Amino acid sequence: MFSAWLCEGYNNKPHSALNEKTPWEVFNSDSAPLRFHSLEALGDAFLHEAERVVDKTGCLSLGGHLYDAGTEWMRKHVTLRFDPFNLEEVQLWYEGQMKKVVHEAVIGEYNAARQKIAEHAEETSGSRVLKTYQKAMQERFKNIMGAFRMSTEEE
Repeated sequence: MFSAWLCEGYNNKPHSALNEKTPWEVFNSDSAPLRFHSLEALGDAFLHEAERVVDKTGCLSLGGHLYDAGTEWMRKHVTLRFDPFNLEEVQLWYEGQMKKVVHEAVIGEYNAARQKIAEHAEETSGSRVLKTYQKAMQERFKNIMGAFRMSTEEE
């Protein structure tokens, strides 16, 4: 929701410090060319890393989550690459190479009723203004996702 506010409630409103131009207009007036990269490449560039030793059951932990690496990795030192905002899957690296993607271990019985309640709560919560901003932001950026401006001058 912050992104929606930033786009619609801030970046597209005139600012007195910018001579009544919007931050978006000032950004677009920059003559430096945009360089496009794939979303995958950008995502990989910002992954976090952590060193772990896989335990004797083939599992490892990260941020309070347990992952099933597999018995072939027991007691080996591995590097984990992960998105700290999405810990559902983690890349397992060994000796500088990505070997596999590991998923969070599921222990116990799946409770479908609890999942439905959580999904309903997520759908019905939140501000109508922020939801409107979010929808407008998604429309605005539909064609430019993955682009960012690179300055040609060295700082």
